[in-house]
Amino acid sequence: MSLSRKRVLVGDSDEIVLALTLHILQRQGYEVDVTTKPQEFSEKLHAREYHAVLVDPNLSPQGLKWVKSLLAEFPGVCSRLIIATAAPKHDLTVCATLPKPLEFGLLIATVEACVKK
Repeated sequence: MSLSRKRVLVGDSDEIVLALTLHILQRQGYEVDVTTKPQEFSEKLHAREYHAVLVDPNLSPQGLKWVKSLLAEFPGVCSRLIIATAAPKHDLTVCATLPKPLEFGLLIATVEACVKK
């Protein structure tokens, strides 16, 4: 993926968080795709390759079980996946976990570190 603009996929059921995250990441120069629907999130992962993938497990009613199924379907995403959640304890191997509510300085630093991997 040698592109000038790094691509980030963001999935969150909270449209306000999604809009703020979109704005902040775009201001940092990222190309950002967003969705509030789990099916669309999966479709976007099928359609494009992303440098970082940020998701709140609560995007789906199945929560972490849904995220585990995504990781099984897209095993290469593990090293680029950032989980954003109010319940940060989980057993998934991912790039990072961010506590919610999001602290946007930490979000920027985490996405930047994930993209560099």
